[in-house]
Amino acid sequence: MHPKTIEVLPHDPEWIKIYEREREKISTALKDNLTEIHHVGSTCIEGLVAKPKIDISAYVENPYTIVEPLKTIGYEFRGEWNIPLKAGFSNRESFSINLHIHP
Repeated sequence: MHPKTIEVLPHDPEWIKIYEREREKISTALKDNLTEIHHVGSTCIEGLVAKPKIDISAYVENPYTIVEPLKTIGYEFRGEWNIPLKAGFSNRESFSINLHIHP
């Protein structure tokens, strides 16, 4: 077995721009169901090295109506990631993005 290689890069100002574009798409898709959305994880901290993956945490009123709207903007439902009522999504279309949805 070979060790897994994990890419870690210096902070890239483009990461925040990617988050801002995704925030707009997610906000439009979820509409009034969305109550909060945040860029989380190491890519949101200027000057910190990070894996080049954007993590987004969002909060919704109704977690049972989010799969289809997010699917239309390229997010794939990945399950609860072992945390009940937390929905995990990923989008790998142009950049690696993990979306964590909480009620």
